[in-house]
Amino acid sequence: MIAVLGVASALVLGTPQAAARRQVTVDDSGFQTYRLGKQLDAMAEGMKLYEAGVRYTKEEADARSVAIKLEGGGSEQLVFTTEEMEQRKWAWVYGELERQGQQKERVKVVARIDSYLAGSPMAGLGEAIVTRCEAYSINPYLVPAIAEAESSRGMACFASHNAWGMIGAGGFDSFESAIDYWCEMVNTHWPGVQNAYQMAGYCVPDFPWCDSVNGVAKAIEAIEI
Repeated sequence: MIAVLGVASALVLGTPQAAARRQVTVDDSGFQTYRLGKQLDAMAEGMKLYEAGVRYTKEEADARSVAIKLEGGGSEQLVFTTEEMEQRKWAWVYGELERQGQQKERVKVVARIDSYLAGSPMAGLGEAIVTRCEAYSINPYLVPAIAEAESSRGMACFASHNAWGMIGAGGFDSFESAIDYWCEMVNTHWPGVQNAYQMAGYCVPDFPWCDSVNGVAKAIEAIEI
C-alpha cells in the first residue's frame, strides 16, 4: 500500500527531475498531460483492484471465522495470521490481474478470427470457435486456417457446413455443430493440438498442407486488433 501511495505522490506532486521535464513546448506539454492522465487512470484502476483484494480477504476470513465457531473452536483461535492475510490478498490481486489479461486476450482472439472470416459463409463464428476450442485446449486459429485449406472458408464445402474436409462425417445442420464434431474428432486423434505439424494424417500427404495451414494460422494471429 505504501508503494502504491508513493507512486501516487510522485505522479501528482512530481519530482525536481519531473519539473525540469515539464519545461517543454506546447505540443509536448499536451502529450505529457495525456500521458499523466493515462497514468492516473491506471493508478485508479490499480487502487480499485487493491481494495477489492482487501474485501475478498476479509470476506474469506469472516467465512472461516464462522466455520471455526460452528466446529466448536474458541474465539482465541486465529483465523489467519497477519502474514497469511497479506499473502492471500496479494494472491487474489495478482490472480485477478492475470484473469483480466486472459480475458482481454480472448476478446482479441475472437476479433481476429471474426476479421478473417468476414464476408465468408463462416462470418461471425469467432466466439463459437474460441469457446469450443477452449474446452479441448486446441489452438483456435487452426479452425479457420483448416477451413481455408479445405473449403475456402466455407465457400466450397463438399457437404453441408462441412468446411474442414471431414469425409466420413457427411453434412451438418450448421457450422456450429460441425465445429463441435471437429473439436471432438481432433481431441480424439490429436489432443491439445497447437499447430498443423502435430496433425499427421489429417490430410494426406501432410506436406505442403501443414505448411499452408500453419502459415494461415499465424497470419490470423498477427491481425492487429
